[in-house]
Amino acid sequence: MWNLVRKRSPDDAGLNLGVILNVPEGTGLPDVLRAIQRLIECHDSLRTIYRGSAGGERMQLVLGTGQLVAVIKDSSTEDPNGVAREMLEQLTGVRFEVEHELPIRVGIVSSRGRPLFVVLALSHMATDAHGLGLLIDRLYQWPTLHPAEWQALQQAALETSNSGLAVSRRSLRHWSYELERFSPFFAGIEFRAESPRYWVGRLVAPAIPAALAGISRRFKVTRASVALAAVSVGLAHYTGKNSFSILVHSANRFTPEAACVVAQYSQEVPLRIDTDPTSFKKTVMALNREATRAYTHARCSPEDIAKLCERMAAERDSELDLAASLNIVSQAATGRERTADIDDLPLEELETTSRYEVVDARDHDWAKFYMVFDMNGSINMMVDTTIFKSSDMEGFLRGVQRVLVRVAQGDDDIADIEHFPTCGGRLKA
Repeated sequence: MWNLVRKRSPDDAGLNLGVILNVPEGTGLPDVLRAIQRLIECHDSLRTIYRGSAGGERMQLVLGTGQLVAVIKDSSTEDPNGVAREMLEQLTGVRFEVEHELPIRVGIVSSRGRPLFVVLALSHMATDAHGLGLLIDRLYQWPTLHPAEWQALQQAALETSNSGLAVSRRSLRHWSYELERFSPFFAGIEFRAESPRYWVGRLVAPAIPAALAGISRRFKVTRASVALAAVSVGLAHYTGKNSFSILVHSANRFTPEAACVVAQYSQEVPLRIDTDPTSFKKTVMALNREATRAYTHARCSPEDIAKLCERMAAERDSELDLAASLNIVSQAATGRERTADIDDLPLEELETTSRYEVVDARDHDWAKFYMVFDMNGSINMMVDTTIFKSSDMEGFLRGVQRVLVRVAQGDDDIADIEHFPTCGGRLKA
């Protein structure tokens, strides 16, 4: 995560997380402030700043004391929901200066002295989506909240222990194996860059949660694997390639201690994808096996990975292009996963309510392709237009949705999906 922060431009706030929370009726402003104070006291990651040396080494400093200024705005003459949304945009719209700023910002929307909403903005350096869900739940439990037994320092000690180093060595062996056969989906694709070059789009799709749940139950695989398979089918349609590589994010929450800690645990790991051009079931079953193996080999030092990539690039006499990744998350606005029964929801009607929007367009970014697939009903997609046309983004995302709805309704044939754009004759020979 440190490397991602450093790669981004100074005005890029894309690694900020944010959430709006309802304040329970009868809760006064002093209690809200005490709850936030207690939340910060109990989690080292919320009191951590990050320092880098001239040599690029990193140091985490956990502060024992300090102050955090909360922004409080009265909404007596305005729409409180609108004020909360505007505050969220303001708090998340500025990049955190992690070397001297606490990785949390707080806003409170009140009306005639009564707090209505708490608005939280956090740096991704402090926590991942899983940790954000924990923070939300614990904020509502603040009177009985105690400091977490497992914090970042305990995790660091584990990773440098004999058992932790053994995990790291196994992970590096996995990386080495995958890099030997690494072939990004965009290899051979080259368009003239658009201006701006990088585009970000989002599909808000209410049909996705129910479709994922139904397919997951039907094939007895994880919802994350279903989402990964749907995106893989889309990339196969777009590129004409049934086999390719991509980086996926592993939550690295495989122990009881890790499942309860608020910190940034996720790491990327390479995954080879092989899609069956006719059967979604075969595709998702194979991906579920391969992804599970990859997720369990994602705990190793980023510096060791960088050295491995440099060595392998020198051996191949060509650069390893790892600039495409897919992150599948399940972070609802309340910090809890939504559930829905596919049999009780009209999927095709829900599909028609989906909406696509262009979120951003800019001249610089750190990757060529990046997707965040929120299993609660939205997909964010960033593309470098030298490998993926901005005009193809909406069709691609709607095609992913169409795959999920179609398979959820019992049709396993994915050879002909009407929404998907393709590169056509634009593939290099």
